[in-house]
Amino acid sequence: MNSMGMRIRRAIVSGAAILLLSPIAAVAQSAEILAVVPTGTGARPLALGEAYHAIGGDIHSLYYNPAGLGLAKGLSIEGGISHRMTALDTRYFGNEATSKVFSTGLDNLGLVYAIPTDQGSLVFALGAHRLRDLDNRYRLEGYNTSDDPDLGETWIEATDSDRGALYGYAAGVAVEVSRGTFVGFTLEAISGSNSYTYLLDAYDTDNVWTPYDGHRWDDGIDYTYQSRGLRMSFGTLWSPVRWISFGGTVRMPSEIEITEDWYQSEVLYYDDETSELTYDDDGTYSYSLSLPFEFDIGAALSIAGVTLTGSASYNDFSQASYSKPPYDGFDPDFFINNYKPQWKLGGGLELAVPGGMALRAGYQRAPLLFQAVGEEIARNREIFSAGIGVPMGDLIHLDLTYRSAQWETGFGATSEMWRNGHFIMSFGYRF
Repeated sequence: MNSMGMRIRRAIVSGAAILLLSPIAAVAQSAEILAVVPTGTGARPLALGEAYHAIGGDIHSLYYNPAGLGLAKGLSIEGGISHRMTALDTRYFGNEATSKVFSTGLDNLGLVYAIPTDQGSLVFALGAHRLRDLDNRYRLEGYNTSDDPDLGETWIEATDSDRGALYGYAAGVAVEVSRGTFVGFTLEAISGSNSYTYLLDAYDTDNVWTPYDGHRWDDGIDYTYQSRGLRMSFGTLWSPVRWISFGGTVRMPSEIEITEDWYQSEVLYYDDETSELTYDDDGTYSYSLSLPFEFDIGAALSIAGVTLTGSASYNDFSQASYSKPPYDGFDPDFFINNYKPQWKLGGGLELAVPGGMALRAGYQRAPLLFQAVGEEIARNREIFSAGIGVPMGDLIHLDLTYRSAQWETGFGATSEMWRNGHFIMSFGYRF
């Protein structure tokens, strides 16, 4: 076969195999925008379904509603760690595969200081919180049993892995402007990194490729994220009477600078058991991602040791945009076609029990932000949570929470069932 014929055949093999695995490609291409979508922080807020916009008094207000800092007293140091498990069950032309990934890391850490005042309040806070845990693993394998004459009984194995995290580093202030009315402001820098690899193997088990016996595609990107300027958030909290409060937050548009150190390679395996490296390239590429407004509202009702909370958050990442396409290319309408406006709804219950303990439970309806063209969502994401607050003497407080989430998607002959478990431990020390 002449060199032109070999290049044509290689293009057919590569293109067909990669297109068959378009769900994996879609997940990979959505990494940047998903990395900066907030996922929650703090054991108490997460136990209450993230309905924390009308509550406050701790470091978590930096993240949910800076006006809530105005409820803090004295000087405190707060922090926490989280442990996540994500499991994915895939089905490809009826073939099943399972992958799991575990990750443990800092959830948040910060300091809150309420300046002594004769009336009202003035509170400052500094903190860091994990915006996104990027650790993930996607595995797919099985025979392609479609009627495509160029593929036949082709055995496909593919793995998509991510390792990394994204953090927000914030400073905030809150003031009580009148009795029961607080306003707050936060400045936040976003920073982090992610290492992504994608490995695809296709094997000619039905001997329909000549003279090829297999194909391997290796793709990797090391992402570095840095905020350009600072992301600003404004919040207000109003409590007309002691037992009820309302809160709201606006996050201003922001821009994230992304640098990709990437490589790609391709190897063809021939019927005579030889192989050839047919493509090998690498480089560095930088661009920016512009994010739109985000809005949160919430309410809380507290009577006789029982607190009920509710919240709604609105994101429309179809308005996001790149300064220029990432190196592997995007359709100009990528965000419009693959993202849609999302209302995230949450609610929680907290019950005070004798001894200073608190029992908590929450629910959150958090529809998937990303939906690739042609992808079907069989079951949208729902999150259930439960937690407990335990006083450890007069100065130390401990909060424990567990959250569980599931969702299911499908794309042609591929289906995916996601299961996520999240354990969070937070602590606070008040001087």
